[in-house]
Amino acid sequence: MKLVIRKKEIINYIFLALIILGSDTLLFATNSNKNFIRFSQIVIISVTGILIFLFLLKRKRINKNAIFVFTVAVSLLLSVLVNGMAGGSLQKIFLLLFGYFATRLISFEEFAKYYVNIMKFIAIISLVGVVFANAIVDTGMLPVITNNNGLTFSFAFFTNIPTMNALRHRNFGPFWEPGVFQAYLFIALYYAVFLLNL
Repeated sequence: MKLVIRKKEIINYIFLALIILGSDTLLFATNSNKNFIRFSQIVIISVTGILIFLFLLKRKRINKNAIFVFTVAVSLLLSVLVNGMAGGSLQKIFLLLFGYFATRLISFEEFAKYYVNIMKFIAIISLVGVVFANAIVDTGMLPVITNNNGLTFSFAFFTNIPTMNALRHRNFGPFWEPGVFQAYLFIALYYAVFLLNL
């Protein structure tokens, strides 16, 4: 059977991948090289602007869910104004808007389907990384990323493998901490079981 992926699906997968990978990953959240963090912020702000433009172009209306999104966004903005400019808070505001307008342009069921598929792919890659961690690190072929705490990881984009042997049993996935990866997986599991009935 021939696998056919439509242009719209590719775009939706890219949007969802940005939501998942754009803020909580090692590369874009706790990388000691701040240029990657700034790049992530610029991409998220730019794509959010595109989504808002598409939303207005299709003449869609703001729904009741926007009250929650905009309340949280205003709260974060007030926090930034009171406590000083913080790139992390501004990024979260744009991620909220990104998520809201993305889900207004596609149905929640579609959103859940793309999210689960992306997380399944990431989970499989991360498991391969954990099983073959020693061999992968020993080859020295992958680029090395250093986080804010000085820990180094072999970087394979969809998963990070600690160069420190004592941490290699922990599955980081692409995220900065295994607990963050776990949270994203729990959301995927919830969608799969209770929404998509997989």
